[in-house]
Amino acid sequence: ALVVTAKAVGEMKVYLSGSVANRNFTLYIDGERISDKLKPAAENGKYVVTFDVGNYPTVKEIRFIRQQEADNGTAAILGFDMRGELLETKEKDTLIEFLGDSITSGMGVHSMNHEDNSTARTDDGTSAYAFLTAQYLGVNYRIRSRIGIGVYKNSAGESGVKNGWVDSYNYENCWRDQTTTFSEERKADIVVIYLGTNE
Repeated sequence: ALVVTAKAVGEMKVYLSGSVANRNFTLYIDGERISDKLKPAAENGKYVVTFDVGNYPTVKEIRFIRQQEADNGTAAILGFDMRGELLETKEKDTLIEFLGDSITSGMGVHSMNHEDNSTARTDDGTSAYAFLTAQYLGVNYRIRSRIGIGVYKNSAGESGVKNGWVDSYNYENCWRDQTTTFSEERKADIVVIYLGTNE
């Protein structure tokens, strides 16, 4: 996610790399959901998402968020362009960590029926309870979730790293790399665990 506080006006561009061609991004300005259908366009060997932040150069909190979980391809923010002044984004007093499975990830949240497969069209973590709770409470958040995972076993009954949080929690992202350990820059004040549906 990209979170900036800025006295900005007009068009803003976010530059991306990775497998983002068919991914959706959500834009919030000052806590209001402006769009959940932002798609990257190819431009000079990278991807760019362009959106409008308004006609008045007022101070705004701009949040640009990837909707799908990290295992659905890489996405890196290379930088952004905007007209205006970049300001310090202050930390909120409270940090909530959400630990969960597909329900926390927002899998199928936009699905019209049970036959809809998990796709970029149906999955949206910014429409799931964890993100919406953090938005409503106005707190910082960390969401660690994975489709199919359980406490000890996944939905196929497999245990171990990549299948249960007990063995996977200490990795930054064990589905991509089992050498980088998870390091908290800030300890969570509250931890919400929503697991058990895949056990």
